[in-house]
Amino acid sequence: MKTVLVGGGNAAVILLDFFEALDDVKVIGVSDPRDDAPGMVRARSLKILTTTNTEELTRRLDVDMIIELTGSSKVQAELLKNLRPGQEIMSAACAKLMCDMIEVQAAHNAKAAETIADKFKASGKQLQIAIEKMDDAYGEVEKLLREAGLVTLNAKIESARAGDAGNAFAIVVDRMHEMLNSIRGAMEKISHASAEGHDTLAHLQESGNELADVFRRSKSYQTAGSAI
Repeated sequence: MKTVLVGGGNAAVILLDFFEALDDVKVIGVSDPRDDAPGMVRARSLKILTTTNTEELTRRLDVDMIIELTGSSKVQAELLKNLRPGQEIMSAACAKLMCDMIEVQAAHNAKAAETIADKFKASGKQLQIAIEKMDDAYGEVEKLLREAGLVTLNAKIESARAGDAGNAFAIVVDRMHEMLNSIRGAMEKISHASAEGHDTLAHLQESGNELADVFRRSKSYQTAGSAI
């Protein structure tokens, strides 16, 4: 449905942003006596035709719906007089009701987005703390492994010097060496898990930023005072 907006106030901004997300409604023009009206500025940013000549816009043959946003009985009477068969018109009162509903829903969505964004932020902080603790623990264990490796190497040297007398001790040293290798294998898995944790944290923070952006954009729907 090809639609034009007559009136470029705050209501026009709300409806332009709302209809922009719909596939079956296309705003093809906005008219207002003031070329710098907020709805006119927003329409131009969306590459939608703007004009100060309302009659020229509403008489276009491809216009299916006219939404009157001025609230002027004179403007509405003029629009009704020139209305073609099959063409629809929405009054300023109905448009205001629609804008109020959009703003209420936007406020609800903004509150939900803000709550989710806060939860994402809190979860991200908890994950960051857990990863930092895991990294610290990994560093401590890695240090102990290096020290244990040196001890094992020295023990193997000493058992070799002892000859047959050191055979039993050598078996214990070999077992310690196997255990250290197993621990190193486990540490490699922890290192991979830490790297994945850092990636997950980055994605979580990115998602949180996106949700915060949704919250900010949702709040932009809300305007001070009357929409019309």
